[in-house]
Amino acid sequence: MPADIWEYQIRYFSRRHRVVAMEPRSYGLSSQTTEGNYPEAHARDVQAVLDRLQLRPAVLVGWSLGVDDVLAYI
Repeated sequence: MPADIWEYQIRYFSRRHRVVAMEPRSYGLSSQTTEGNYPEAHARDVQAVLDRLQLRPAVLVGWSLGVDDVLAYI
């Protein structure tokens, strides 16, 4: 599912916060791959994005299987 399902939430929260919407590997419009499609790998991807963009502190939001990714991260 593409990250743009969060369109209204992104619009609202970006008024006062920096908002980054990620699409995990093989989901939405991201590259399709047969490797790393599990929460722990997605959590490492989240860590890489947070490090690259120097986002600290961060609030993570997940929906459906994205909740598993957030839980694997924390």
